[in-house]
Amino acid sequence: MIQSGSHPASVRLVADGGADAASIDSNVLRLLLERTPAPRDEVRLLESWGPYPIQPVVVRTDLDPALKVALRKSLIGTEDDPLTRLELEAFGLRRFAEVGEEDYDAGRLPQPLPGR
Repeated sequence: MIQSGSHPASVRLVADGGADAASIDSNVLRLLLERTPAPRDEVRLLESWGPYPIQPVVVRTDLDPALKVALRKSLIGTEDDPLTRLELEAFGLRRFAEVGEEDYDAGRLPQPLPGR
């Protein structure tokens, strides 16, 4: 295993023959291929899982609860600001949304049956 330092660096390692395969976030790969189409001819997609719900925004568990609420409101409020919305859209991000654990159930691997 090689730690490349980033998803784009992993794609470059595969394209250059420095690695046989890499697991890449689909959003990163999409943006990379939009900006630098060359890897499209140098790598091949073997498998794709999903689509799955969006990646979560995470914070430290010991972060002040009031700051957590303020951050959540600020992120969700970005949808209301046209300039911020344009900046986010440049990265393929449409908006932030509040979700619960159940929203990620589709992406979870089935748990083995007890005793197996």
